[in-house]
Amino acid sequence: MNRITRCPACATVYRVDSEQLQAAGGWLRCGHCEHAFDSTGLVLFWEPLAESDLTHVTRETPVSAATAMPLGHESVPTDGLLKVEDPNSLQASSPSNEALVSFEDALSSFRQPLSLPSDLASTVLPADAPQVAGELSLAHRPSTVNPSKLWPATFVLLVLMLILQAAFVQRHVLALHWPAVAVGFDAVCQSLGCTLEPSQDVEALVIESSTLVRRTDDFLLSWTLRNTSDSMVAMTALELTLLSGNQQPVLRKVVLPQEMGAPKSLPAGQTWTGQLSLRTAHETPFSDYRILSFYP
Repeated sequence: MNRITRCPACATVYRVDSEQLQAAGGWLRCGHCEHAFDSTGLVLFWEPLAESDLTHVTRETPVSAATAMPLGHESVPTDGLLKVEDPNSLQASSPSNEALVSFEDALSSFRQPLSLPSDLASTVLPADAPQVAGELSLAHRPSTVNPSKLWPATFVLLVLMLILQAAFVQRHVLALHWPAVAVGFDAVCQSLGCTLEPSQDVEALVIESSTLVRRTDDFLLSWTLRNTSDSMVAMTALELTLLSGNQQPVLRKVVLPQEMGAPKSLPAGQTWTGQLSLRTAHETPFSDYRILSFYP
């Protein structure tokens, strides 16, 4: 059995499906005037009439073109449905009209887009569904950052990393020219497990004094080194040369820092005194010696 209802705004009569009406919760939208209304109390059961009755009804109660169009060109007896003695009293006493007024107020105060279920969004107010989907897609659209704004910061970061890398590689040279930086590099190397090798400055290490004393079975060489620079300097090796009477080299010997028990480096302004025992053949005559410091 079919069901029909009427739009309370424009009085257009429609044939409705019971399943769609149940899914929409009784709410419908008029396809003629776009008015949304609650169909509770406005739905009637209707059976198609025979041909003779249809002719009689058509003659007695003509249906307008606007009314017949939604029914698929079938005439419907709507005398009881369209007959209203007092529209004002019906509107005031009908609970569906009160619900309709509250529904219209809710629509007018609607501001935020809501996420509707898929089945309800496809049945109720399908004309507004694309608009709500568009608003939701705009609201959830992720913000994008202009890549051109990141280039300056990236360039500055790369330059700083390059400077730090170059300073770490050349830490020995920087510590030589700026002794205050050596303290910072030393702390960094302790945490990273690297080493800060002292700089090599052969001119900074000066041999202040030296002696070569003959003993019973050997010779005792003594010398004193001073670091005249403002930074720590790596310890040098020594070259001892025995000279003949005409200052010609007779014997030359190189002594490394680890052989003479010297430290790896000498702090700024500090001195270090070393001693070394030497043995020579009896047939090696010499009358003088010469001692030099150098880096092998």
